[in-house]
This record gives sequence, C-alpha cells and structure tokens, in this order.
Amino acid sequence: MSPDEKYIQEAADRIMIQDLLGRYAFAADYGRDDPEAWAALFTEEGRFEIPETLVVVAGRPALSEFIEGLHRTVPGIHHVMTNFVIDVDGDRARGKCELNEFMLRPEAIYNNLHGWYEDDYLRVDGRWYIEVRRVHLSDDSLAVATSGRVGEYFKDFLKCVVLTSRHDGDSVAATLNRSQFCRGAAVRESNSRQPFVHKRGG
Repeated sequence: MSPDEKYIQEAADRIMIQDLLGRYAFAADYGRDDPEAWAALFTEEGRFEIPETLVVVAGRPALSEFIEGLHRTVPGIHHVMTNFVIDVDGDRARGKCELNEFMLRPEAIYNNLHGWYEDDYLRVDGRWYIEVRRVHLSDDSLAVATSGRVGEYFKDFLKCVVLTSRHDGDSVAATLNRSQFCRGAAVRESNSRQPFVHKRGG
C-alpha cells in the first residue's frame, strides 16, 4: 500500500471510529428500549472501566445490564464527546476524547461532569468495535458525581452493579445489600484497591 493509500485508509478508519462513538452516545442516551444495541458496539468480551471507582464491566451480557441500570437509575443523562485523537495500526486502534456529561431533569439544574475517555478499538470482519473503554473523571467531577443531588442519582445507580472480585485468576462473586433500584444487583464497599468486574446478574 502506497503512503497515499495508507493515509486515505487511516483517515477512513478514523471517520468510522468516530461514527462508532456517535452511535455509542445515542444508544447510551436514547436507547432505553434496546440496551443490547449499546453493548453490541463492544467486542464480545469488551470492557467498560471506571478506574477511579474500580468498576469493570466485562462482556456483552454484563454491558447490557450495566446500561439498562444507567437508564433506570440515572434518567436524563447525556454524553457529548469532543477533541478526538485516534491512532490506527492495522486492525487495531487507540483513541482518546474529552467527555462532557450532563443530566437534564425537570426538578433541578445539575452540574456538568467533565472527563475523558481512553479507548482500545478492534476491527472485526471489516467493522470497528470498542474493545476497552476507560472513562476518567477529574477530581472536581468525581466530587460532583458523589455528592449533592447528582450524587444521589449516581449512588442509586452504583447500587445496581454486581461486582465480582478477581484474585489470582479466580472469580468470587460478592452479593451484598440488594437494592430496590435494580434486579439481582449488589454493591460492595471496600477500601481495597483491587479492581472489580461487573458480570451478568443472576
């Protein structure tokens, strides 16, 4: 492939990855009746991670439940992504973009949350998917997300996460404090820095 052809192909790949992220936002914000559509934008074993809160959601079934819980317990949330940086290497790519997240609700005006995504993408059968998406929040945004009226909504949402602790390759399910806000969900509170994996609830 000549340099010109390579340049054109990589430019096309960047456009398709940005299209993927546009579909991600629409599915997250308006896909209440079809949580599988959001999960389908990830690879089969794709992951969504929030490093600051040690949450890892792994696999499409768990991703579907995760976004369904978000729709149910954090209503009116909207994602705006800007300033895309995408590096393509064959059938793999890495990217990052800024995140402006706000919640539109009739009862109050809520502070926006600011942060950024860091992503790994994989092309499968000619189509780009999210392999890993990590969302990072600034200290100020993390404080907003865990306090006040916004914190009330996100607190209820976090109760809907089934967390599975991984130690030495073995998975041990933690099922504590069942919440009225979601089906078969649990929350685990810990001072440990061991990351947790969200798997499909039972």
